[in-house]
Amino acid sequence: MDYTIRPATITDIPHIVSHREPMFRDMGIPAHFEDMTAATDLWLRHALPSHTYRGWMATTPNGEVAGGGGLVVIPWPPGPITLDPRCGFVFNVDTLPAHRDDAPAAVRFFGLAGLFRHDPAFSTVARRGGGGRDDDG
Repeated sequence: MDYTIRPATITDIPHIVSHREPMFRDMGIPAHFEDMTAATDLWLRHALPSHTYRGWMATTPNGEVAGGGGLVVIPWPPGPITLDPRCGFVFNVDTLPAHRDDAPAAVRFFGLAGLFRHDPAFSTVARRGGGGRDDDG
């Protein structure tokens, strides 16, 4: 299937928020998920317009959201890799189960990483959760 990658908007907040609970449940991290959902929704309503969160959504030809990912952009001291005072931490990379067989995990991640070319000043730091998976599923 062909997918289109587009920037996330305020209307994508329900999709972004819905990716977080299963991620933490899969890692076995207990939480007050209802509170987390409401707080994340509110945070994204400020973070998306201010570009503190930069997100992208993968959609099918009929517009269905198949997954997405994003960066939390934080102030960062200039250093040997870049003099830019920002750093993007990979945040919420997810593909919905119905679409996971179409592309292995590495392709999904590096597809997101390729989007960084649109703003080459970003250096990125990725940290995988303790219960996360490095496999292709």
